[in-house]
Amino acid sequence: MNHCIVIGQPNVGKTLLSFRLAKLCGMKSVFVIKELLRDVPTEQVIIVNEAVQTLVNGCEHSTVGVQTIGIGMSQTMGQPVVLYDTVGLSEDAMMNIHHRHGMTRTLQLFISCDLVFHVVDASTLHDDKLHSIDEQIYSLAKSRKVPYVLIMNKMDLLSTKRQRRLEGMLRRYKAVFISAKYDQGVSPLKHVLERTNMVNYSYAAWMRGN
Repeated sequence: MNHCIVIGQPNVGKTLLSFRLAKLCGMKSVFVIKELLRDVPTEQVIIVNEAVQTLVNGCEHSTVGVQTIGIGMSQTMGQPVVLYDTVGLSEDAMMNIHHRHGMTRTLQLFISCDLVFHVVDASTLHDDKLHSIDEQIYSLAKSRKVPYVLIMNKMDLLSTKRQRRLEGMLRRYKAVFISAKYDQGVSPLKHVLERTNMVNYSYAAWMRGN
């Protein structure tokens, strides 16, 4: 089974992107496990289109516990995929205990996952530089040597001139530029998910044969 973490700061669009990916993978509904501090994890089946529409319509949403989203096998998926829609990482000293627990769980998953989708709100960047937290995520992912994609979300909020400038300044990160809200630029991420999944599946099959 392939494990992909969707990580980043709060309110960058991680949850919407997660459901967009599930939809692109052909899922009409997904099995979701939600983790909260001191509570037994809750399990529910979520209709993907309904979740996407709710998030696109701007309904207030904040992930306070890790959500595990299961994506089943398909013609392009050699094995099931688990997407971790995680709690936003923050340096806010005033965050509550639930958020702290969620961040701890997020970091635990970060150091054990097979693939990292790192989401950044492009509209919040200053001087075309990543925030310190995002630089730390980037550095840790690179040190782990796992497949990693830097995803600049909310490009729809930027002018064309600003978009081009940002694309040039962030070239060294090999970033993917998307708008999860308008489903623009997301398809390449599905291909990354499929490719990583197939590589891990082939390796697992080889190990079973030895």
